[in-house]
Amino acid sequence: MAPTFEELRAQSDNTNNVRKTLGALIFLAPLDSELITTLTDVDGSVKALPDGYRSLGLFSRDGIGFPRESESEPTEALGYMSPVREDISSISRQITATAYEIDNRMIREIADGVDLTGVVAENGEIAYDEPEVPVNRRWRLLAIGRDINKRTGLDILRANFYPQVELNSMPGEDWGTDALAQELAFTNYLDQDAGYARRRILAGPGLDPVALGYDPAPVEG
Repeated sequence: MAPTFEELRAQSDNTNNVRKTLGALIFLAPLDSELITTLTDVDGSVKALPDGYRSLGLFSRDGIGFPRESESEPTEALGYMSPVREDISSISRQITATAYEIDNRMIREIADGVDLTGVVAENGEIAYDEPEVPVNRRWRLLAIGRDINKRTGLDILRANFYPQVELNSMPGEDWGTDALAQELAFTNYLDQDAGYARRRILAGPGLDPVALGYDPAPVEG
């Protein structure tokens, strides 16, 4: 007997797979820092990040954006009104966020294109000269988002790791009654040493890989 629509829906849908981002973090690190290969330990807890990774702090409620633009090239054939095939010719990935902790040293270094190594507070005052020609360095970037499994209450983590990014514009500032903010937009590049442009990670004790369609890890022994 053929299944009804409701029976098909019960077999197909899993409301516990609907995700939200309840909190998010961004970390930047110099290019000579270690790559992020895994996010969690065997018990699902987050591993300590390698040396060099520094947080960018608080962001606006718009969150972190990961826009991706692609271009394609159609192949047209004689006697056909529509292309007979179409191939993606380029992909551009970005990471965007509006940071609130604008005086954070890392944010000032990337936004002003300056290396603040060695700058110290003299009598409680921080001062540095912004260069005429900014040094737009490349960085490693790790973005982590947190959700919870509604059935178990345990964390579900998702991360995007980019082994090489660069700020694609020098953002301005507005001093007014609203919270000061810095709009940041990074462009992602292929890292030839790493062999990829982006690594996606899903992890955490609340993650159910089987419910997402993945095979369970083989049992050792």
